[in-house]
Amino acid sequence: MAITTASTGLDGHGLEPEGRVFWNPSTSLLYTHSLARGDASLAEGLDATKRYYDRLTAESREVFAELTDERLSEKCLTPPGTPITVSKWLRAMVEHEAHHRGQIYFILGMRGVKTPPIFGLTVEQLMTFSS
Repeated sequence: MAITTASTGLDGHGLEPEGRVFWNPSTSLLYTHSLARGDASLAEGLDATKRYYDRLTAESREVFAELTDERLSEKCLTPPGTPITVSKWLRAMVEHEAHHRGQIYFILGMRGVKTPPIFGLTVEQLMTFSS
């Protein structure tokens, strides 16, 4: 089983202008850039968030490239200590990233920020090709 990484669409970074990335719908919720990096305390400011994201993406790709079929079928422990097969844990991570991407795209859409298409085509382009 080969594992490849696909772009999250955030690689280009230019989705939110600097002055708008600190918007949030409530004072009790995370800012848009906090969702992208996963935790409000891991990077301060837009440039630091971009560097953090790029560093973690590069580290993840290195780890994924070294995974063997044998390792993917072994068990590992989740943070709370629950045993899970490595391949299932990786799938859960992808699903979790998709969840956060959905949150970010929703917030950006509410703010009128055009987002990159997930699968290479916009809805409008897909409708044109489908008719």
